Amino acid sequence: PRWGDEHVDLNNIPDPPKPIHADQDIWRCYLAGVGGMGIGLCTAILTTAGHEMGYHVQFLDKKGLAIRNGGVFSQLVYTRTHPTIGSATATNGAAGDDETPGNGTPASSTSASGDIQTTPLIPYGKADLLLGVDMLEATRAIDPKHPYRVASPGRTAAVINTAKTPTILTLMGQDNFDPAQLERTLKQYTRDGQYFGFNVGDLCERVLDSKLYANIMMLGIAYQRGYLPLKLEAIETAIRIVIRGEVERNLRAFSIGRMIAERPDLFVVELKHEYETARQAFRRKVNLLRAQVGQGRRGQRIAKQFRVLMKQTFRATARLRVDDQLMRDVIVRAYDCWVWGGLRYAERYCKRLTEVFAKDDPAYGYQITRAVVWNLAKVMLVKDEVYVSALLTSPDKLKRDMRRFNANAARGDKLIYRHHNRPEFNLLGHRMRFSWKSRDWQLRLMARLGIARKLLPGWHKREMQFRDWYESICDRLEVQSASDPKNYQRWLAIAQGPRAVSGFREVRYPKMEAARRYAERILALDAENFEPPASPPPSPTHSLATVPLTVTAHR
Repeated sequence: PRWGDEHVDLNNIPDPPKPIHADQDIWRCYLAGVGGMGIGLCTAILTTAGHEMGYHVQFLDKKGLAIRNGGVFSQLVYTRTHPTIGSATATNGAAGDDETPGNGTPASSTSASGDIQTTPLIPYGKADLLLGVDMLEATRAIDPKHPYRVASPGRTAAVINTAKTPTILTLMGQDNFDPAQLERTLKQYTRDGQYFGFNVGDLCERVLDSKLYANIMMLGIAYQRGYLPLKLEAIETAIRIVIRGEVERNLRAFSIGRMIAERPDLFVVELKHEYETARQAFRRKVNLLRAQVGQGRRGQRIAKQFRVLMKQTFRATARLRVDDQLMRDVIVRAYDCWVWGGLRYAERYCKRLTEVFAKDDPAYGYQITRAVVWNLAKVMLVKDEVYVSALLTSPDKLKRDMRRFNANAARGDKLIYRHHNRPEFNLLGHRMRFSWKSRDWQLRLMARLGIARKLLPGWHKREMQFRDWYESICDRLEVQSASDPKNYQRWLAIAQGPRAVSGFREVRYPKMEAARRYAERILALDAENFEPPASPPPSPTHSLATVPLTVTAHR
């Protein structure tokens, strides 16, 4: 396997500018993050590099719990030594550094021998560099409500990793924070023109398959921007001393950080946790149609037909409030129906969906429509051998696989597939099932044999019957049913029935029958006697084996 950063050219990185703190007698750095991000490792590298440069180094580490639990910071101070008191260099950087850190003790002083004496504690607003491996913890360094307000807009340069690391409360849905707002705050309270923010975390994971090297990348950014009063040789020596394993890998991560500082436009980070908009999904699916059919006249014609279908579908809902995510879901499912059965099949899906939408009640947030968007597509997209072959060879899947395995066609990488399938056919009343190790060209040929569905009417007959039944259920929904609260909940439970249907044939068939019986039973009930279920319709207990789990005490 190849590393994902082999395409990054690191041969022509220009020399950094003269460090902006090169002439200071005292240089202070504050590193912020959470447990597991390598804050202590960065401090060790900077401490060793400072010794290599001849500085007197002091540092203070605050440890924390593992990822997302505990805030971690380090305070690092470089000081020079001078032979005499009162020399120009002895007072140049120390001037203005006699402010007290809050307890009445001077932050630094000059001894009789000329040596500058200070502590590793950074006084209020006196940090020269803020290195934020975690954005939220870096913001605490500028908050005057916290005791460690070390950054100030008149003095502090900043290098910030803008990747979002959720806290425990964020994961629980009880709290949240906006990285863009934090970045605006950091820019406001750090030195103008000396702020550098970049999504180093997600980039490092994409390029190096792990976020472990993000801290080393950020040291490379800080060095290339001139924020570290260190020479390249001292930093590389420190990395070799501190990091005994994967030295070359870490040195390369440091160089990638330098390149990010020079050419951030070369590194485009696709955010994993952002939702795709309806417009983006529409553009992507149209391009996929062209890639699947071809760029010729037929490809242009089919792409145009899909665009017209989507415009007609959303024109029917122009007067109603439809959120962007629902529109995106409709586009994706309509495209999948086109892959299954062509334009007519996609029209069949959109037509029935539009009818349900017209009967739905906006007061309930179109919950029935949302359920039908997914479940109607679920029953219509019968996973027969034709559709599965189309999925396994679709351009979208191939593109995802290239990203997943860090393969790059530009450097000669390619993926070779061996698909292990177990197709089933009903021929003249006889069921035929066999194992088949297929290749891509065979599956592409199979994906074009949609006519086999007509030639073999008994093929996946039970799934087709379940699809027809659910479509008839959607047709039975009435406007007056959607306006009554009890009736609305009853129809919503019916519309959600197919979501529990999954698994292989032997597992799926009993679930299909259970969903049908459940829907018919509650349809026969009077609306006043219906009680909404707390969970999806139960599956037959005999379809899956159950295993008792041990009870673990809470910590």
